Amino acid sequence: MSYAGTVNTIMLGAGPDVARRSGRTKHRRKIMLRTITLTAFAVAALSFPAAGDSIQADEARIIEAFAQALGGKDDALAPHLAEAAVYMPSTGGRFEGAESIAQSLAAFPDVADFTAEIDDRVPLGGDHMLYTGTYTVTLPPEMGGATLPGEYVLVAKNTPEGLKLLRHVAFPARGMDR
Repeated sequence: MSYAGTVNTIMLGAGPDVARRSGRTKHRRKIMLRTITLTAFAVAALSFPAAGDSIQADEARIIEAFAQALGGKDDALAPHLAEAAVYMPSTGGRFEGAESIAQSLAAFPDVADFTAEIDDRVPLGGDHMLYTGTYTVTLPPEMGGATLPGEYVLVAKNTPEGLKLLRHVAFPARGMDR
């Protein structure tokens, strides 16, 4: 008999056989309780929208806002910017704040197409997240219509209003000249 069996025997005031059966029953109850608890968590997770889904929707909105801003709607990115956001495009320069960023986008020729992919998400602690990814920009026909690949690093903060961009640095794909 194990030490646990001895304790059960003493606690129950019964013989070793009853204690062993009681120990198995307790073990089964624990397994059943764990199963019920995990089932409850699974049902709760399926019943409520997951925070991850909300963040992915915000990420998609930000990518769409970049596409709109680069396509001519220069202030499309403004709702997604933190107050002190900094934007550093691959063409050079440093622009701080929504107004300065909108002006920099207005000065850039409207692109024919823009796509972006998120390659990695790295939690930075608290509500901050670091994103790395790739993008392509297709220049307008008057600029030759070339499609240029690039990479970016972005830091965002999850707020009650959604993701807000704090820093965005874009650069040409490795091995490409500006």
